[in-house]
Parts: sequence; structure tokens; C-alpha cells
Amino acid sequence: MGHRVDVVIPCHNRCDLTEITIRNVLLAEEIDLTVYAVDDGSSDKTLDLLNSFDDPRLHVHRFEKPRGACAARNYGFNQGEAPFVCFLDSDDLLHPQKLSRQANLLQQQPERDFAVCQMGHFTENPNDCELLWNTFGGADPKTRFLMHDAVWGMHAPLWRRTALAQVAASRTKPMVLDETLPLAQDYELHTRALCLGLNPVLTSELLCFCRRHSGPSIGGEKSVKRYETLMQVFQSLSPLCSDAKGAMIGNYWWIAMLAAVQGQTKTMRHALSLADGPPFSFKSLCELACLSRRHRFYALARAESLNHGHDPDIRDAWYLKHRVEDEPGLKKFAMPPGSF
Repeated sequence: MGHRVDVVIPCHNRCDLTEITIRNVLLAEEIDLTVYAVDDGSSDKTLDLLNSFDDPRLHVHRFEKPRGACAARNYGFNQGEAPFVCFLDSDDLLHPQKLSRQANLLQQQPERDFAVCQMGHFTENPNDCELLWNTFGGADPKTRFLMHDAVWGMHAPLWRRTALAQVAASRTKPMVLDETLPLAQDYELHTRALCLGLNPVLTSELLCFCRRHSGPSIGGEKSVKRYETLMQVFQSLSPLCSDAKGAMIGNYWWIAMLAAVQGQTKTMRHALSLADGPPFSFKSLCELACLSRRHRFYALARAESLNHGHDPDIRDAWYLKHRVEDEPGLKKFAMPPGSF
């Protein structure tokens, strides 16, 4: 029997994909696996599906009313006790060797707090994925995450339980994931962990896959205001990263410009108020872009942002931009038949 690993899966109204994901994770090799599937008040047949699995490794829990993905993940985490933990969304996939390879790596490097593999995007067949979540090349992960350049997503890491307990203890209300956030929860978790000094080991092995689809999302609807949420995240992280004040200021400049070009006056001004006294010229250009909705004012504001060392492209241009074939040293692992 291998290392003990808990996998936590929040589930909500995607019965067909959840079945594929549960069957996939139960194929994990060379570990002592426990899966905590938390039905977040689904209105479809998700609960019936979960209860139909005849496997003692699968533990099913249900919230009668939806409480959100973060609450489901926190609940599942608190139910388990294995020394290693992986969070998995109910539509994504893991290679059968993903968890065992990462657990072995952490066993060999006791100074590391979590292990991270590469993630690929797919639609139907994970073996056909052409795009990575992000590249592992470039600056150190903490620097990149602080500038909203998210190096990995939710199910790429395998965590030591003790590391996640440190994250939970760092919050006003102890919890691994921030249940007040309608989105960006994985970004906040990973950035917080790095700001707390938790030490990852990254391996360029493509071992997990993120499904691209237009189905229902447990994380929130399109009406959720992304910029306000990100500002909430940046403000919560600021006390942990006093050495990265410039990165946070750049984040607020970036949000101010995006909100301006979309005519979101209140959000733009809120971002500017958090940006530690941006120059009058930059604020004026944002106001003009917001009032006129003309791209030339946005372009001028962007140029000024670059002149002050705040590159907005770093903060959003990474998503769906990096090809599998271009990643140096990437090792691909083919998903076996029947695993998806």
C-alpha cells in the first residue's frame, strides 16, 4: 500500500461529468486513496450518482442548500486525515500516477510543503490537449502569482495536510479556502500559501487536465464582478507581502484600466483609491477612457502604466497562451483507456 492521500471533490449539477471524474480518480495507482465527494445542494441526480458507486474509498456528503465550492472543499478537507491532500473539480481529470508520483516526491524532499505538476486544457480527450494552464518558465512562482500570473490551477498541487493547516490558521476565521470569495479562490489559496513561505516543488510532468466547457459552474455565475473580487483578494494578501508593494500597486492600475474601458466607473475609482497615489495624468486617462469608452485613452493609460513599471499584460495574457509543444522539458503522460 502506498502513501495515504485524500482527494476532495465539490460537486454541483454536472452529473454526467462528475461520473467521469469519480471513475477517473478511483483509478489512482500505488496510493492509499480516500475520496470525499461533497454534493453542494445539487438539483439534478448528482447525489444519486455518487451513492451508486460501490467503493469503500468514496465518502459522500451533501449540503441541502448550496454553500459554494469553497465551503464544500473546506468541509471535505476537515473530514479527512491523510497526510496528503489534493483538491479536484468535478469535471477535471488526473493521470492515475499523478498522486503517487507527487507523494513520492514529497517523501523524498521533506522540506517541501507541496508538489505541483503541469496542467493541460482539454475538451473531450485529454491526450489531445494542446494548451497548458501556464508555463513554468520565468520568474519565481511567488513573484508571478503576486502579479496575477497564476502558474498553476486548483488540482495541480498535492499538499501536505500540515501546509494547508498553516493556510487555514493564517485567516481571521480558520479555513483553507476563503468562503467569502465568489471566484478566484484557487488563485487566493496558492498566492497566500507562497506569501506564508510554503515551499513548492515544481515538476514539468503533464499529469492533470482541466476541462474546457460551457456547463454550469459551482464557483459563480457570469454576473459576479471579477474586478471587485480580485481587489478583495489583493487587499487580503497585502499584509502578507509587504516586500511586494509594487506588484500590488500594479494590480490596482491594471484593474483600473480594465474597469475604465468597460465603463465601470465605481470599480475604476475604487482601484485608483487603492493604488497609493497614482499620478494625475494616469487617473485622468482612466476617467477619459471610462467616460468616452474610446480605446485610445486606454492605450495611453497603458503606455503610462508601462512607463511606471506596471506591465498589464503579465496579469492576464498568460491564460490559454502557452502550447504544450513549446514548454521546455515537458514530459507528457498519456491517459490510459478507460480513465476518461
